[in-house]
Amino acid sequence: MDSNKDILEVAHVDGNHKNKNPENLCWLCIKCHRLFDIDLITIEQLLPRRDFVETMPKANWKKLMKDAGAKAARTRKQNQMKRAKK
Repeated sequence: MDSNKDILEVAHVDGNHKNKNPENLCWLCIKCHRLFDIDLITIEQLLPRRDFVETMPKANWKKLMKDAGAKAARTRKQNQMKRAKK
């Protein structure tokens, strides 16, 4: 399961797009999602991969998000000032 790992889609394991149960969902790159949809990747191949991804360490977003609130507040204030000048 390789290809462009920067863009992911959610595949529905049972093919039912209304079934949003997490057990029915799996992250796949675009190429692998298409291969799964046309049965070139089987459920038996997919499920171990999904389970592996679930056990991988999660990203630590704290470093990127630590100043997000303050930056958003500054941007909001600047935009309000620009609108007030018009």
